[in-house]
Amino acid sequence: MDLGDKNWTNLDVAFAPCKARYLRLEQTGKPYWGATWMISEIAVSATQPWAGAQASHYSADAYKALDARLQTYWTTRAVKQKPGMWFDLDMGSQQRIERVTLEQSKNESPRGYVIQVSTDGQQWQD
Repeated sequence: MDLGDKNWTNLDVAFAPCKARYLRLEQTGKPYWGATWMISEIAVSATQPWAGAQASHYSADAYKALDARLQTYWTTRAVKQKPGMWFDLDMGSQQRIERVTLEQSKNESPRGYVIQVSTDGQQWQD
């Protein structure tokens, strides 16, 4: 689902239930000023623990968005938001999901994004 470029708040998106192992948040917008992207905490309506996370930038820090601690976070650091940046979650196995919640600093929320799911980490569906 493409949610445009006017996001200024935490993300809480519900959608039709689907099976997926992977979930991707991909940037589609760019703020008119140079803002980085940060995720303090991300939650998906799956009950299993995460198998891992990767990101287009500073992937080694991606786990910080999954540790249930708002004071730790993944960020693009000094790299400003731009289309094509992404953050992937691996749920370890296929799960039934229907909601994604994302908490971040107001000034570092994605200005435009699409949420995609995949069963194999290669083929993505909006």
